[in-house]
Amino acid sequence: MAKQKKQSISAPSTFPLSQVTRILGLDLSLTGTGWFVWDQYDTTNNEHGLIDTKDMAGLGRMNHILTAINSKIYNKIQEENEYSLIVMEDFSFASKGASLFQIAGLAYIVRYDLWQKHIPSLLVPPTVLKKFVTGQGNSDKNVMLKEIYKRWSVDLNDDNVGDAYGLTRIGRALLGKDSDLTAFQLDAMKKLPEVDWP
Repeated sequence: MAKQKKQSISAPSTFPLSQVTRILGLDLSLTGTGWFVWDQYDTTNNEHGLIDTKDMAGLGRMNHILTAINSKIYNKIQEENEYSLIVMEDFSFASKGASLFQIAGLAYIVRYDLWQKHIPSLLVPPTVLKKFVTGQGNSDKNVMLKEIYKRWSVDLNDDNVGDAYGLTRIGRALLGKDSDLTAFQLDAMKKLPEVDWP
């Protein structure tokens, strides 16, 4: 069987990357999902927050996360008829036991919901996110928050929201919205998978 040629990141002709005006960064978590919205037309008032589910469990928790994401972000995107890109952190293979299956299940539920709504998404490996923000693929959460403040003057007090912000910066770089990337950021961008176009 002939080896298939890997496709480059590209969008359907009806939805070019250049027309994306809103990026949602999502750091999915079973206890606290961080989210951050970058809006090209409202760069001084970017919405962000944490979906707290530490006291929940099972399918009810997943439903709460998905419902919260829909009510806070998707509805606004659809009402304003803007082209949007969702950038999500991929789950870590360091996860063990039941949590590994649960976080993977949550990720696929959210990705399926995106597919139904015809919203493209990009999964970013944790090591790529860390390298893009700090220059090192194994940085801890505190270093991430410090580097975000030092590099972009954004002060955040939750590591999940910080990761979500970092994901929006990767989305901006992918769309060519940021032109002053460092050498290690350019290297991190080369390790991204393809955008998942619905």
